[in-house]
Amino acid sequence: ASATPATLATASTAMPSPWIRSGVAALLALVGLLGAVQGVRYTAGHLLWTRGRDAFKSDRSAAAAALALTDLSRARFYLPEHGRIASHYTLALARTGQWQAALEAAKQTNALHFDFDDQMLQRDIQADLVSPADAIALWQNFAARYPQLVTPQLRLGDLYVERGDIVAATHAYQRVLSAAQDTPRAGKVREQARRKLRALGAEPR
Repeated sequence: ASATPATLATASTAMPSPWIRSGVAALLALVGLLGAVQGVRYTAGHLLWTRGRDAFKSDRSAAAAALALTDLSRARFYLPEHGRIASHYTLALARTGQWQAALEAAKQTNALHFDFDDQMLQRDIQADLVSPADAIALWQNFAARYPQLVTPQLRLGDLYVERGDIVAATHAYQRVLSAAQDTPRAGKVREQARRKLRALGAEPR
């Protein structure tokens, strides 16, 4: 018996054309290739980051940071969206004294993610590149935005001491002691502030 139109329609629906089958195969191959590339990218990026980060983790010298820069730069190439890699790259640049490059890297880092340490590192770098008055204004603005943090007040106290304004320095160091931040690092910063207050002849409160 000859095939009816309905039978032909059913057969054509049940069996995709060669073009469709080849298109699906190509799409699956592309997905597999992209997955492999992503795997290589993440593996290489993380390996380079770990090696670069560990190179100056316990050694704060400029020489150790310089050794780390090559690996961290390559890690950024593989994973440009990774905020922690960008952060360590910025820190390595700063420790080697490459201030302008470090400032640009810090801005890129802070565009990728928000982290108080990275925010303050950017301001530390900027403060070294501007006048003392501008550095004070920089830290005053940051301290006003985040009054709970201890480090901005410590930085202000140091800058006031450099300017010879002992009264302003004393107030800044006292604000370190009264700030709300409650972390082990904050405790260490408070100890610094107490020592600086005693050196100024003021009693820590």
